[in-house]
Formats: sequence, C-alpha cells, structure tokens
Amino acid sequence: ARGRYTIDRLLGGGGFGYVYLARDRQGQQFAVKQCTETAAETVMQFGHELAVLKLLAPGSTYFPKVYEEFAETLPGASAGDPQYSFAVMEFVPGQTLESLLDDRINRRQGPFPEAEALAWMAQLLEALDYAHQRGIIHRDIKPANIMLLPDGKHIKIIDVGIAKIGGSGTKTQRGAAAASPGFAPPEQYAQAGKTDRFTDV
Repeated sequence: ARGRYTIDRLLGGGGFGYVYLARDRQGQQFAVKQCTETAAETVMQFGHELAVLKLLAPGSTYFPKVYEEFAETLPGASAGDPQYSFAVMEFVPGQTLESLLDDRINRRQGPFPEAEALAWMAQLLEALDYAHQRGIIHRDIKPANIMLLPDGKHIKIIDVGIAKIGGSGTKTQRGAAAASPGFAPPEQYAQAGKTDRFTDV
C-alpha cells in the first residue's frame, strides 16, 4: 500500500490466501490478509468476508476489525501481471482453542477445565447473539476459528469466511456453501437445508 506496511512474517494460510504479521510506519502491528486468487468469484468471496467483519467488528470486541483494503501487484511484477487483493486487519495474538486442546491432549492433560470452557462459551454465545441480531449466521463455529487471547480469559472469532448475510431462509444471500465435517449440523449438508441461528448453536 505505497510502503505503508512492512511484512514481518507469515502467520498462516489456507483456503485462498495468506495472513501475514505486519507493522505500519509507527510500528503498530496488524494482520495483512492476501487473496492469492484472481478469479472474480474468489475475490468476491474475499470481499464478502471483509463485509461481514465490517458489519460486526465496530460494535463488538469479539470480531477483528478491518482497517483498510487495497489491491496491488507483487514486488518485481511486470506490466500485465495481476493485482492481488489485500486487507489490513486487527492483529489477534494468542492461540486457537484447537491448537490449545491439541497441546493438552499431547501432554495427556485431558480436556479443558469446565469453568474455563463455560466462561469461553458464554462469550461465544454473546458474540453469536450480536451477529444474529444483525442478520448474520456464522455457519462455521469450531475450535479452530476461536482465538484465546494471551490473558487466557477472552476470545475472538477469527474466521467468518462462510458466514451468511440475510438471516433465516433457505437461500444463502452471499456466503460460500461449505461445511466443516464433525462440526457442521445436518441441515448444512443438505442441498435444501435451511440454515438459521440454530445452525450456529
């Protein structure tokens, strides 16, 4: 973005993009997400995810903020090379509940303590209620999409890639048709399945 951000390291990748840890000229940290595909449908889906966060993040601390969007060619690109879409987002430190649970299992510590899990669940339900009141169904609630902040008490939902805008109804109004095996409810697999608030619960 005309030199406003410097990439420090790769945080992760998957689906159709990468997420980098970056800093601006003042040294503030951000997460920069790159859409590595240029197909119109994929770029539209990338924009959909940002649109969902823009609807949720300003009024809720449970979703990361989006600060800026831009498109540019990669360093060293020649004339005619494609432009890629980028988003500058709030950097969320910590670990996902999935990776924390994997660590506990590997160390033979068993599941999370009930009191901790209940405290995270209360926050998660509050976040989902906020989204549902704004006509957004998340449709991909799972430990890999919930980040536990370094204080060990507060959570953020970090992936809204297949969220549905428009609330109840049989037809998805923007949002990819997808399901996470082992977590998605039966109605999410069915062609004519109706997803609604109960899908997230």
